Amino acid sequence: MDTRRVVLFNAPVCQSKKDEIEEGNEHLRIGIASIAAYLKSKGVSVLMIDTEDLPSIKKMLRVFSPQFAGLPAYTCEVYDTARTAKMVKEIVPESRIVVGGPHPSALPEETLREFPVFDLAVIGEGEKTFYEIVRGDTRIEELKGVAYARNGSIYVNPKAGPLESLDALPDPAWDLYNLVRYKKIFWGKTRNAFKIVKDNDMLFLPIESMRGCPFECLFCFRLNDRSVRYKSPLRVAEELERGIEQFNAGRFYFVDPTFGINKQYTLELCDLIVKKRLQERIGWEVSSRVDVMDEELLKSMKKAGCDTIGFGIESGNDDVLEHTGKHTNKKMILDVIRLCNKIGITVGSTFIFGHPHESKQRINETIKFARSLPIATASFAIMVPFPGTKIYEMAKQDLGGFRILTKQWDAYGKQVGMAMELENVPQKELLKLQAKAYIYFYCSFRRIAFLLRHLTFARALYAFKRSLFLLRVDKRS
Repeated sequence: MDTRRVVLFNAPVCQSKKDEIEEGNEHLRIGIASIAAYLKSKGVSVLMIDTEDLPSIKKMLRVFSPQFAGLPAYTCEVYDTARTAKMVKEIVPESRIVVGGPHPSALPEETLREFPVFDLAVIGEGEKTFYEIVRGDTRIEELKGVAYARNGSIYVNPKAGPLESLDALPDPAWDLYNLVRYKKIFWGKTRNAFKIVKDNDMLFLPIESMRGCPFECLFCFRLNDRSVRYKSPLRVAEELERGIEQFNAGRFYFVDPTFGINKQYTLELCDLIVKKRLQERIGWEVSSRVDVMDEELLKSMKKAGCDTIGFGIESGNDDVLEHTGKHTNKKMILDVIRLCNKIGITVGSTFIFGHPHESKQRINETIKFARSLPIATASFAIMVPFPGTKIYEMAKQDLGGFRILTKQWDAYGKQVGMAMELENVPQKELLKLQAKAYIYFYCSFRRIAFLLRHLTFARALYAFKRSLFLLRVDKRS
């Protein structure tokens, strides 16, 4: 039995502020849960912290006395991650802090230099690399996928490369979580019944069937590069089954970057779900692209229990769609969404304001297009130059008509974003257009009727809350 002790945080807990839109919107992070499971499978003692109660956290840290602490960091939360790391160091000074996730993977040297409280950074997938750090059998200088500080200098080792066999990974360690925190209220078609599902009756678990994405959208950062790897369909179906039986999960969300890009694989997975009759016990949803969906695939997904699909539409202008790496068009988008409605799959979509050289006129085209679509939900984001994306590199070189306004990472949020503006559209104008989009989309009798037919109660409330909040932002700006 390994005597090493590792504490992992589902999310940073020392938060300086919360986005009013997202407040209370707690969610499970499958990446850190997978690392926890991998460490446990190797005999490491793991404590998962998924509470925001600081006195309880400090007590757990004192009792557990971890030798290593692992913390995730998206760009907009890296300050909170650093504050959380500082708290761990104050309570357990000898612990080594390991940070991972998109931000340190994109900027390993800069992250360790800016936040000296981090001892090491994991670059890319974390399961195997984190375990190698904890095991300590390999000299840190020889360990791939790691950045570290020593004597005032920062060293970045070569990348480790993606894991080859996802089937070799254990199921995410949901048993380490207080899952009551993550149970949701749903109002809609769940477990084949249109009813209100009480808060203590519905657990919404993330699941992955693949990693990697072959597409090259300008605004996306891919932790695993473009290498696409799959769990076997049987493994995924069995993992769904275990989620139901062990944790009473009622819904699942596939975190795959683009669900369905391998049509034959997806059809086989759906067939297995039906053979196991899992669709009688759960509903599930995915994110995908309109150019990978067709009628046969959508019908198979629907039969297997998929009731919701999210499409990254991004723009209502064909020229923008072509030049941002989407390579779709408005006709294709509308055809696939109509097909989803015909088959009975609810559609939600995301849009981005602030593509390269985008004008106010083109943003208004997107607002008009979004409002015309037969979709249940829409999210309107402001372009963020996330480190590691092509947009970030363009903005650093003053290309694409971009101007970076700040390097304060907590301003790098998609909602009420403050990181960047376009030379054609100032940042305040972008915020006003974002508020306009939410109001125009949701505040109509046709949309309200559509929401009542297609949307869960909790999501409807969330959508209206977002619109009202952004209306207040618009009035303040």
